[in-house]
Amino acid sequence: MASLILIPWPETSWSLAGRMIGRSPVSLTDQGRAQALAWADAMVKDPPVAVYSSSEVASVETAGVLEKRANIKRKELKDLAEVNVGLWDGLTAVELKHRYPKIYKRWCDDPFSVCPPEGEEFSAASDRIREGIAGIVGDRRDRTLAVVLGPFSFALARSIVERSPLVDIHNFTNVEPLRYPWLLGQKAEARSAVATGEAVVAKGD
Repeated sequence: MASLILIPWPETSWSLAGRMIGRSPVSLTDQGRAQALAWADAMVKDPPVAVYSSSEVASVETAGVLEKRANIKRKELKDLAEVNVGLWDGLTAVELKHRYPKIYKRWCDDPFSVCPPEGEEFSAASDRIREGIAGIVGDRRDRTLAVVLGPFSFALARSIVERSPLVDIHNFTNVEPLRYPWLLGQKAEARSAVATGEAVVAKGD
């Protein structure tokens, strides 16, 4: 079935440490590369025709593994960049709450109302990602396409595709790819491969 596959960044040293990742050049860990390889192996039988990513290190590394393993085209698109979290970049939730208590609370209650210091408004980032995905899809709903996204851009993309309100951004992050049947922009049930048996994610032992 032709689908849109949203692929989150696999493990990085910062995600492992619970640090917020924005535009910093953070690479995948060995475990993260193994995760990407497992996802690519699961896609070999029914691969997307192309995988799109931003230019951030973790995105390029993830898409590169899929490109080589599943023999698919890789393309970079700036609209898919992770949300610029400005001065929050690299902070843990505890550090963020301690340094910016008021804005942190507002961010937890209503992410779209927040602009991280020296960063990007989440509402603006959502519009950017929406335009990027719409441009990728175009009239190609008869093909399967994959998009690699950072943690926050992944959450925003999910809210867009599922037409669900982004009340708690953390509930929309994910640790494995999600496959959505066309049509983009209509309410779709998020389905992980492990839950449905679709060939997107290799189930671990």
